[in-house]
Amino acid sequence: MPGAGPHLAIHVHLLDDRWHGRPEWPPAPFRLFQALVAAAARGDDLAEADAEALAWLEAREPPLIIAPVVVPGRGHATYVPNNDLDAVGGNPDRVGEIRVAKRIRPRLMAADARLSYIWPEAAKVMPAEHLARLESIVRHLYQLGRGVDMAFAILERLDDERLDALSAASGMELHRPQQAGQGKTLAVPARGSLQSVRERYDDFRRRLQADAKKVHFRQPRKAFSAQACYACPPERQVFTLRNSKDAATYAPWRRTGVVKLVENLRDAAAVRLREALPEQAANVERYLIGRNAGRHDKALRVRIIPLASIGHAHAGGAIRRVLVEVPQACPLQADDVFWAFAGLSPDEAIDRVTGEITEGTVLVAEGDGFVENHYLRPAVHWRTVTPAALPVARKGRLTGGERLQLERQAVTAVRQALRHAGVAAQATSVRVQREPFDRNAAMAGEYAGGRFPHDRLWHVEIVFDRPVSGPIVIGDGRYLGLGVMAPVRSAREKAENRDVVALRLAGAGVPAVKRDVLLACTRAALMQLDAELHDGKTCPLFSGHEATGPRPSRPGMHAHVFLAALADDDGQIREVLIIAPWEADGHPDAQALKKEARGHFHDVVRQLNRLYGPDLPALAVMPEPAGKEAGHTLLRAAARWENATDYIATRHYREARDGAPEVFVAEDVRRELARRHMPAPQRVEVTRVQRKEGRLHARLVLSFARPVSGPLLLGWSSHKGKGMFRPA
Repeated sequence: MPGAGPHLAIHVHLLDDRWHGRPEWPPAPFRLFQALVAAAARGDDLAEADAEALAWLEAREPPLIIAPVVVPGRGHATYVPNNDLDAVGGNPDRVGEIRVAKRIRPRLMAADARLSYIWPEAAKVMPAEHLARLESIVRHLYQLGRGVDMAFAILERLDDERLDALSAASGMELHRPQQAGQGKTLAVPARGSLQSVRERYDDFRRRLQADAKKVHFRQPRKAFSAQACYACPPERQVFTLRNSKDAATYAPWRRTGVVKLVENLRDAAAVRLREALPEQAANVERYLIGRNAGRHDKALRVRIIPLASIGHAHAGGAIRRVLVEVPQACPLQADDVFWAFAGLSPDEAIDRVTGEITEGTVLVAEGDGFVENHYLRPAVHWRTVTPAALPVARKGRLTGGERLQLERQAVTAVRQALRHAGVAAQATSVRVQREPFDRNAAMAGEYAGGRFPHDRLWHVEIVFDRPVSGPIVIGDGRYLGLGVMAPVRSAREKAENRDVVALRLAGAGVPAVKRDVLLACTRAALMQLDAELHDGKTCPLFSGHEATGPRPSRPGMHAHVFLAALADDDGQIREVLIIAPWEADGHPDAQALKKEARGHFHDVVRQLNRLYGPDLPALAVMPEPAGKEAGHTLLRAAARWENATDYIATRHYREARDGAPEVFVAEDVRRELARRHMPAPQRVEVTRVQRKEGRLHARLVLSFARPVSGPLLLGWSSHKGKGMFRPA
């Protein structure tokens, strides 16, 4: 086991430069885990020490994957008997009549046939005996995927330098697990996976059971795995268009001229690269210009994406920024490409004597939050900022039926364009039109340029089945600035934003140790404002008590506001979230309460401008909507959530009656999610439990099959900031 670094890696070397497993790429970590179980087992016998090592591995976070770039090979069909002999009267001689085609299409690897699965920091915490057993298991691995995908594997401990070298190897791509957004979903091992694999093996051996009359077939149980979203993000650099004489001033480019802008920048950068790196001239032509690029080279090409100023009615819509993307496996180094673009001018006038730019625009490398907020953030609703070039042209005057048929063809072309752009999410709604969606944009035909005539350009609106991260660029002109899309807020999202309000605290904020005091003061202030509107009485929406007395209200749902406060990295709280109950509880009565109490919620919250309390200075506050689309930490969609504050069990724990506290807490949080009408978690991992004031306080990690949107506030005192979860 070479090396002594903190990272644990399993390198799987395929004996051939092709892989036949279907359908995912790279091969899922759960596929590797199954191969390790097969390598460790001897028939139905799995040594206890091996089982403990594998059980330790299954509980780790999803690994990084370093895999070679692949291209699809030539497919072929094999014919195998269908498992339906009854269809031919049980006659084995007629098995040829029930043969079915089995399509096989391998993936061909452009680099070394090596797959590396890396668990960061795992080698530091893995017990030595487990590490030794895992090394022995890895040495016995003999295949990965189908039976023809023979392989061997090596265990290695990596340091940071070695990890960086593997990631930067030519022809290799680094796939990182992420919470949500654009990417592919791969199966990963989870607690219980090893036991489920062993049970499936036992079921498979007993799938045929005979009695006195006939033989019964029982379907083996499926092996258990979790799902993780993996992404292979390119290297990115944002450039701004600045005045060559005054670097503090933007030099906006008209939006309808994006094709010319990209062509000028691309060609100028290509000249620089060819002069500086003559040995890379062929790659510059192929992966930057696009000449002689084959079908499989598209995923490796440099993308130049002009970004219009959007997000405000007075933004103007001109091009002020350009995003340059270099795929990980591109033969051109990202640093070289970014150097070639820095300082370029798409419209420069050069002094022939001095060689200096005398007027025009210059490209300056700098980043800001604009691109992240307006083009990259996850969303389900997207619209084109520049029209997409589609292989559907509108010519002449059309009747209503002809126009409808043409738009249907354009919608089909959009779905095809999404597939070509690598967007895995399904489009539930697609709309095409010539008119712009943005008041600062122009008719689609006005963006015509180069090889894209006006009648092939369409503005497009898409709604996906799940949030997708940008940038999204679609259509035949996606390498020339056409088909750039931006996320938009739907009317439903805008309405939701008003129901989660962030109180911005003036000054340096409040230390996290005073969280409970801060939230208690906020609740008291809301009740006071509510009482002023109700002649001295407070309603259950803010008090949490019955209007007729001091008893806590006990309807089917949580019908009073939730309060939450998340500290920044420096330990200071700078905002308090006031969350309407229908935002944190999915009970069927929530919508009725929303119609009844929403106006009153807004009337009270918007009046709050100052907080007072013991051990707190007088705090000026500013209520602002905290939108989900703005990427607030507690409101994001994620498949894994962890505590920001302790989860407090809703039931009292008795050891003699309830058994292990970890099991009790896990069951309690499942009941709490069911009461809130929220999705059931695939896994509840209890990392810490302790008893305080008669109740169990716990730290948890919740894993769901699909991303779940926040806010997630659960358990006892969740209305007072306890049980607050954030994306893991």
